[in-house]
Amino acid sequence: MTVIAWPDVLGRLNRAVREAGGESAFARKYGLPRQDVHEAMKGNRHPGPGMLAAVGVRKVVVTSYEVVAAPVPPAADPSPGTCACPATAERACKNPVCPRQPAHLRKIPNPEAA
Repeated sequence: MTVIAWPDVLGRLNRAVREAGGESAFARKYGLPRQDVHEAMKGNRHPGPGMLAAVGVRKVVVTSYEVVAAPVPPAADPSPGTCACPATAERACKNPVCPRQPAHLRKIPNPEAA
């Protein structure tokens, strides 16, 4: 897969519009609204899938992640019997770090907040 930058997409669009004989001719040739072609040429609107296909490209979205802090260590589960809550099968535990609390509901303490 070859990835190109936005200015290269605009360059391909400009070249295709010139070769077609103008914005109106390009829009007619590919069945696109002329105003959409005009707005994309000015940079006011990103071209849609039809316009991108006409110039031989497709939009690819890339997600990236940034490291902003050291990983938070996992919370130590209290040993059995240290939770003072009267949790039963009918009533859920209210202690956010209780080992009987479902894992997706447990709160991980932030050591830096102390």
